[in-house]
Amino acid sequence: MSQAKETDAADGVKDDILEKALEALQKIEKKQQGIDIEVQKYRVKLTKPLFEQRRNVLAKIPKFWYIVLAQHEDFQEYVQTEDMKYLEYIKDIYIEKMIDANGKNDDPKTYAITFQFESQNGEIENQEVTKYFYTETNPDSGYESLKSYNAEIKWPAEFDKINPKKDGKWTHEEKKNYRIGMKSFFAFFSWTGKRPGKEYRYGEELAEMFSEDIFPLAVDYYTLAAPGLNENDDNDDDDSSSEELDVESEEEESENNENPAKKKARTN
Repeated sequence: MSQAKETDAADGVKDDILEKALEALQKIEKKQQGIDIEVQKYRVKLTKPLFEQRRNVLAKIPKFWYIVLAQHEDFQEYVQTEDMKYLEYIKDIYIEKMIDANGKNDDPKTYAITFQFESQNGEIENQEVTKYFYTETNPDSGYESLKSYNAEIKWPAEFDKINPKKDGKWTHEEKKNYRIGMKSFFAFFSWTGKRPGKEYRYGEELAEMFSEDIFPLAVDYYTLAAPGLNENDDNDDDDSSSEELDVESEEEESENNENPAKKKARTN
């Protein structure tokens, strides 16, 4: 056998080995994905009763969710300043997983976020709005992305001018107001993920922030923000130690004034 033929045969064997190895890796990866899903489902099952208990307790704390949202700097990057005064009337935020618009299912990537608004003087209409989310895989790229359904919400009357609810032809001023309205937190409820450039821009990011960060870690954010919760009530320290703490506090304050913190920019 010539050297060229021997080389071709060796290359063929290598290709065959590589192909079989890749097939084996794909099978392992598929099994791992299945295990990950089962772990997620098990976690949902274990934590659901705890979140339900927590929900009952949080209902007794005034403005709990407003304090959480106001404390969360990244959240504020996704809403307008004018929105914040109406978020004060959020009575409850709750996330239920393994559920979609058709009811309960076995997919831990589907979930529903429920917002309850309650105001005493009609600043915003009392309402409970549930928005459902699900994943969709692009058949060409295989990329999985989050999608949602439009959830009807009644905007604050003050936002009537920028509420993007009108159909048909638009004047220049109406187009301008539409673009402003699409940046509001209330535009998030109509986000579907299927109309890029024509709906709220950061729907997927904000939904995942609620699901993976704000909702599960809400008590942590509240504890950081609520006055008095982190204060040490132990008054047994002597006067000298108190004076040392005061000096350190003054030094830290001076350093902070000389080096003001810069707000973290969002990266997309």
